[in-house]
Amino acid sequence: MGFERLHSFLHLLVSEWELTAAIFAMLIVLLIVVCVKLKRRRLKKAYKRIDRMDGHEFEWFCAEMLRRAGFGKVEVTKGSGDQGVDILAQKGGDTYAIQCKRQASNVGNRAVQEVFAGKAFYEADVGAVLTNQHFTQSAKEAAGRMEILLWDRNWLEKAIRGGGGL
Repeated sequence: MGFERLHSFLHLLVSEWELTAAIFAMLIVLLIVVCVKLKRRRLKKAYKRIDRMDGHEFEWFCAEMLRRAGFGKVEVTKGSGDQGVDILAQKGGDTYAIQCKRQASNVGNRAVQEVFAGKAFYEADVGAVLTNQHFTQSAKEAAGRMEILLWDRNWLEKAIRGGGGL
């Protein structure tokens, strides 16, 4: 009779452990879901603020995102006569000439052409266009031929999240 009680007790203990483990696992999953939703909400709010910025505010915002992404000597150029370059920055021994475009629609190849010229004017090693939107196909083609980097909304999202690997 003692063996049967021990067996029943062990069976109950294992059954309760499985239930406890299942509840704990569900709580972990719920916590992860809540964290992901909060991050998405935070990112959505950040995009709303970005999309309402004027061009100059966006340039300063981009300068901060570049710093977070590991760029040094980040300098916002003067507003007029900047030769198509809004920010000069350095990373990995290279000087970057960057044009910032805060727009309501996708960025075309004119921005690529402007930063290409500005890159030569400032004698920079790398040219890039940074936008809160995406790029048209013609901008992508021009950038490929002119060796200009295109940093879009996805790049900004990574920078907002912490800048790792940019």
